Amino acid sequence: MAKYANKEAAEKHGEEIRQMMANPDQWKVQVWENLGWHCAIDCGPVHVWPSVSKDSFNCLIAGNDNHPGSGDGRWSTKGKSGKTPEEAVRIEMASVFAYKNAELGRLADIEAKLAAIELKDPELPAVEDD
Repeated sequence: MAKYANKEAAEKHGEEIRQMMANPDQWKVQVWENLGWHCAIDCGPVHVWPSVSKDSFNCLIAGNDNHPGSGDGRWSTKGKSGKTPEEAVRIEMASVFAYKNAELGRLADIEAKLAAIELKDPELPAVEDD
C-alpha cells in the first residue's frame, strides 16, 4: 500500500504542474494510486501528466473527462513528450487538428462521389441530428 506522504507529494507535484499552465484556474489536479501515487492535470478531455523520469510531460485527449488511466484516449503524445505541460498539449492539439483536416478532406471526397451518383428520385431524405 502506498504511503500517505507519497499521496501528498503527488498532490504537490500536480499543483506545481497546474501552476505552469497559462490559466491554472482552468485545470484541476488529479491523483490516483496504482503501484504508487500518480498525478495529472485535467481540463475537460485534456489530460497532462509528468513522464516517468519527470523531465518531460505527456498529454492525452480523451473522448470524455476520465483520468489518463481510463484507457479511452483518442490522441496521446506517443513518444513525443513536451518539455513543458503546455508543449505537450500543443503537440496533441496539432494531432487533433491534423486528424480533423484529414477527415474533412476525406468526407468532402465522399460527398463529391455521392453527388455524382444519379438517382431516379433526386430528392434526398432529411437528415436528423442526433
